[in-house]
Amino acid sequence: MKNFSTSLSIRRCSCCGKNGKLKKLYPDYTTAMENAYYAKETRKAILHVYKCPEGLGYHLTSNQYQY
Repeated sequence: MKNFSTSLSIRRCSCCGKNGKLKKLYPDYTTAMENAYYAKETRKAILHVYKCPEGLGYHLTSNQYQY
């Protein structure tokens, strides 16, 4: 499976994670889901997809109550 997390995105948002860094922005739900699946397979991380509050794409979160 291709790791899409290295894909460049022209769109940017100001959403930050709990670490204060800008969150990765995925252009569509499918790409975000592919990255969530990749994280599960490689790091055993359970991530959820949610729509960017600024409406520019999708983000991943480990917080199950955010999406």
